[in-house]
Amino acid sequence: MSDRSQPTGGKRKRISAEVASPGATLGDWIRVSRMQQSMSQRALADRSGLSRSYLCDIERGRGAQPSVTTLDKLAAALGVSRMELLRAAGIIEPNPGQERSDRERRFAALFRDLSPKGKDAVERFARFVEVASGRLGPSIDMACTINEPNAVTVLGYLMGPFPPGIVNDLEAYARATDHFVAAHRAAVPILPAAGDFPVGITVAMSDCAAEAGAEDQVAVGRAPHEDVFLDATEGDDFVGVQAYTRMRVGTAGILGPEAGVEVLDQPFFANGNVATAGGCLSSAYLAAWLIARLEGMDAAASALHYVAPVGEKEDYVARALGNITPYLPQPADVKLRLRLRLSEEVSFASCNFGAR
Repeated sequence: MSDRSQPTGGKRKRISAEVASPGATLGDWIRVSRMQQSMSQRALADRSGLSRSYLCDIERGRGAQPSVTTLDKLAAALGVSRMELLRAAGIIEPNPGQERSDRERRFAALFRDLSPKGKDAVERFARFVEVASGRLGPSIDMACTINEPNAVTVLGYLMGPFPPGIVNDLEAYARATDHFVAAHRAAVPILPAAGDFPVGITVAMSDCAAEAGAEDQVAVGRAPHEDVFLDATEGDDFVGVQAYTRMRVGTAGILGPEAGVEVLDQPFFANGNVATAGGCLSSAYLAAWLIARLEGMDAAASALHYVAPVGEKEDYVARALGNITPYLPQPADVKLRLRLRLSEEVSFASCNFGAR
């Protein structure tokens, strides 16, 4: 049969379950699908808008895994569903039971509805996970795809202290949540290739104490903030939970602390040599406070800059130093401590000299 022949009657054949077996690679799957439809490699390249050399690389398993945009083009050209190609590419696990099929359909629908920018972000994250896990695989004992994504969405799109610093934008908050869920689901099937270790996600969950009749209020608040991420963990090996301040909830919403209970509404506090911090930056604040006391502000700023996220280092350092500075010794105290230290060093040197 000619290499340029077209599908009989202009219709594309459905790929058999045998061909699309779980063990088939993406390249094999595409090649057999194409050949079942009597479609040449050039014809598929033309229909999908891809170069023939790139399609050849895909079919032979060379290079990086194709992006989801590329898979979309191939799915349309082959007349198959995106779900089949996502499964063949390993983004969705093969051989789903009915329960897993429902989950895959939800993920596929979610990914389909993402904006082009959102899809690109998920694809970039998936590639990062593949590269990072491939290099770190032997050192990984447990893999958490994303740490506290719901904390990032709330603080970044509803409250404002996290980038991008947006306040009360429910639409952007929901959009960011969808991106995180899709990124987690895309990462889960990639990680097992790096080694035999459990894979999951960590979610920030509040300790909500509901007054009588306020149980529904708690459920309504948890649905978009926690439950949407817990639903995305179905089938994972574990769910990590990090809980923070206890929250009292009444029929009218969030309540303040009980009578007689004083709550410090601040990220850092110290009294003398004792310090405490709250939230996901607590370890950074405590470490910076200790470094500043022992080695000075420049050393603390340098340490903070090293661990700060790319793209927000200056703001991160300024915010941390602003929170710990009020609890650092005053300049006079620092000078006194330095004088005492120098005095001790001089005394020690004198003792050593005398011993000689």
